[in-house]
Amino acid sequence: MKYLLITLSAVLLAVAGNVSARPFTTGCKWSYAHWDDCHETHTFSLFELDEPYELNGNTYYKLYRTNIDEKGNRGERQYIIGLREKDGIVYASHDEYMEMSESNGFEYDIYGFPYSMADNEIILYDFNLNVGEFIGSPDNEITYFISGIQPVTLENGKEERILDVTARMNQHPSYKPEFLYRNMISGIGSLYGEGLLLHYLDAYIYSPSLPPCETEHFLNAYVEDDRLVYKAPSYTGDPAEEHLSHTTYKDDPFLGGFVTGIKSVTAESNKADEDVFHDLSGRKMTGTLKPGVYIHNRKKIVVK
Repeated sequence: MKYLLITLSAVLLAVAGNVSARPFTTGCKWSYAHWDDCHETHTFSLFELDEPYELNGNTYYKLYRTNIDEKGNRGERQYIIGLREKDGIVYASHDEYMEMSESNGFEYDIYGFPYSMADNEIILYDFNLNVGEFIGSPDNEITYFISGIQPVTLENGKEERILDVTARMNQHPSYKPEFLYRNMISGIGSLYGEGLLLHYLDAYIYSPSLPPCETEHFLNAYVEDDRLVYKAPSYTGDPAEEHLSHTTYKDDPFLGGFVTGIKSVTAESNKADEDVFHDLSGRKMTGTLKPGVYIHNRKKIVVK
């Protein structure tokens, strides 16, 4: 019996560890930095997943966005959309996504909708793709496919993959027929691009004679359950990279403490989370807890 209890405790602790590292659930935070070359300023956008909700038989997690402008003014936290992840695939409700896209001025009529569909959901990310496989339909005017994969070790020691996304211009002879368009990292999402986390296949095509002022948009830091998982790479000294502004921007107003190792910037939010319980699927619990095993402050708690 003693051996059985020890084994069961080990299994439960392992499950709890996996819950804390599960992507696209409560506690995941992405901070994207925007570099405005014309004004030489950084602004930031924080995306964070919070409480779950049910829609069409699926459990989604509410994604919120908060912006900070060039003067350091923080905007209101706004609900954007619900996301869910299963087996390395990130889904969003098609109706919610299209409503959100329309309200933000994204249109897919010209070049075709870039994402795949599954029932009434869009597949925002498929981290299982391999080299040569398409993201979405291969019949659009602009198509996207995986052109390369590189292994990467994250800040928490986990091994993931960086996937190179190449765009193919099928009916635009005035542009390069193919060019590296974006990068995404498995389990996390988009690393660069105007579309940030949700619109990384945004089909923005700029004329070389009219370059945009905002020359870079990049993921500066990503956190799961108050643990740093990813931070932007530091400048390596290569002269070819001198134009890059993403040299681990340590003054990130949202997650800078995780980048530097000083997490005092999140003390207020951590205090607010002290009374939060999650079940073993990572869902935040509300109301009176039923008997069972829960996660509280990253520890297994048994409620009888």
